[in-house]
Amino acid sequence: MQSDSIHPTAAGAGIIAQKVKEMITRTKPTLRYLQGKIIAPTANAYQWYYNGSIISSEMKANGNKLVPTKIGKYKVSLKINANNETRIVSNEIEIKSLTRKKN
Repeated sequence: MQSDSIHPTAAGAGIIAQKVKEMITRTKPTLRYLQGKIIAPTANAYQWYYNGSIISSEMKANGNKLVPTKIGKYKVSLKINANNETRIVSNEIEIKSLTRKKN
């Protein structure tokens, strides 16, 4: 950091640029739909989305698993670092029909 403790030095700016490049060129995580659940890769925290909007409490999300109650497009924001808010958003998965659990 420069003497103002706010702005990066040239070396610091290079490190920031490298980190940004890593995040925007990183392969997006892939979601799977198995036995009526959408499953995300392991992460430190999850924020699920349905058709571009944050999932409401009507759908059962439990960490890396979500039980969809509607057809549509789903994705998840994965917190990949426990020490900060570094996140990556998965590819969308489109659910065209719901899998019914057998009793």
